[in-house]
Amino acid sequence: MNDIMNDIKKITTNTDISFTIGKTIFHSKKITSTNKIILDNVDGIFSNGDVFFTDIQTKGVGRYNREWDSQKGGLYFSILFQKITDLQKFYKFIILIALAIKKQLEELSNDFTNFKIKWPNDIYYKDKKICGILSQTKIQGNEISLVIGVGININNQFSNKDNFRNPPISLKEILNKKSDVYLILQTLIKKFNYYYDEFLDDNFNNYLPDLNKSIYKKNEQINFTKSNKTISIKPLEFSQNGHLICEINGKRKLFSFGELE
Repeated sequence: MNDIMNDIKKITTNTDISFTIGKTIFHSKKITSTNKIILDNVDGIFSNGDVFFTDIQTKGVGRYNREWDSQKGGLYFSILFQKITDLQKFYKFIILIALAIKKQLEELSNDFTNFKIKWPNDIYYKDKKICGILSQTKIQGNEISLVIGVGININNQFSNKDNFRNPPISLKEILNKKSDVYLILQTLIKKFNYYYDEFLDDNFNNYLPDLNKSIYKKNEQINFTKSNKTISIKPLEFSQNGHLICEINGKRKLFSFGELE
């Protein structure tokens, strides 16, 4: 572990001093998983709001410990939040993280139609996955630490897309040119701080119209997995507490964060 930690370097930035997120940024060229390293060191070098990004993850994970392909060219980072007092309420901010990333990708591509949020943790371009978001927690006594991990396909080139559970796509494949990964991270950090302040000010409801327009396959039948069973539902809208309201067998049902896959 010491060898791994020695490879992690603090980056000097001109980040706004009022920021909570990304005031301190750490970087490593190659790491197992940014989420895992932070969770293993919540009492070490990392503090609340720190961002840790890497060029390559050798053991990147998605939900249910599925492997996340983390080849060079992608943007892989995690954000640490400490002393979470209301975990259920905090899930609303994770949804705003997805909205921020979606808006960033729209701005970079000048495409404000085809990026959608596949609740609760993916962003799709048309029917291909471009981003995954994974939140994980660590509980020590009465204190909860939460890490939000993000993987975005930026300059990746996927030669064999048949190997993936969900067909991937990268920003490079959309734009036909490379993008500056670190510049994208810096811009995202600004957006995250804006939405974090909005979340703290209890303004989540202001973004429900944007979120509801962003739902992947909104008002269409789509298969989800719930408790290892495949169910066909129709996503309708977000509730004021960040849950997803769906239609199933002709009835409206509310699903909590992480309940569907």
